[in-house]
Amino acid sequence: MTSPPSGTETLVMVASIALIIGVPIFFALRRARGRRAAGGVPSPPSVDRERLLSLRNQWRPPPELLPSSTPRRVVLTKRPRVALVAVGLFAIAMVVITLQLHAGLQRKVDERSLVERDGVATDAIVVERRERRYLGISHYMVRYQYTVAGQRYQASGRVSFESSYLADTVGAPIAVHRSESQPALSRLDGTIEDSPWTAFTFLLPAAFFLFMLYSLSRQRRLLAWGSATGAIVIRTARLRGGVATWFAFLDAAGTVVTGSGTAPSGSQLEPGAIIAVIFDPERPDRNAPYPFIAVRIDQ
Repeated sequence: MTSPPSGTETLVMVASIALIIGVPIFFALRRARGRRAAGGVPSPPSVDRERLLSLRNQWRPPPELLPSSTPRRVVLTKRPRVALVAVGLFAIAMVVITLQLHAGLQRKVDERSLVERDGVATDAIVVERRERRYLGISHYMVRYQYTVAGQRYQASGRVSFESSYLADTVGAPIAVHRSESQPALSRLDGTIEDSPWTAFTFLLPAAFFLFMLYSLSRQRRLLAWGSATGAIVIRTARLRGGVATWFAFLDAAGTVVTGSGTAPSGSQLEPGAIIAVIFDPERPDRNAPYPFIAVRIDQ
């Protein structure tokens, strides 16, 4: 009978799911924390619409943002490019490790299934017992040996503190099950087994890499196809790595739209300043101050 998932295995799987979900939530909360620090964004009625209308009529975009320039040729800036390459290489390495671990764990599952099908009880002797901790959970690693037809074999298994092997010391006799067709394959009853799916926890860097690609792809598309307009800065807040900026502008329909984004750390912005903003004509709420931090126009 196949043993149920161990507490360690369950903990690893739960932690993996939590991290995969938590990565995007972390960045969302980090952005929201900057907004809270600045006290929030004023509602559209508090913005001088007449000033925004005058700004839209008078504002002229820089040459690279002219409507005739779309789609613009967009490339990554240096820092995101280096980070993307580093994370990408690390993710590839983790994928290779995951495939190797999965193959090894799957092989153990197949061997365990063979022992369960044609296993026979065999007397063995404990040759080593060591306490180990994994993710804060203690267990024993029990190594034992047994003899079949004059041939000596050694194997080991991981057991919990609640196991009956807790009282067994080096030299103590124990009963194990071995495969009748392949005597080298054996297992302790109650051994903690890891599922092959446990190996996929190493895919977390790959999940983070895909999240980075998705985020950069959205910024790239916005800069390549978005419309440019002038906006009035409502509020700013200095953050690590940039300046959180809240602004207001008029979309093509004349509706007041408020937005926020992060300007480069060297930006000298104050409330009331005029900045360039890129927005999606079909979804004006998708907007960002120009220039972007992660992507730029290749001129």
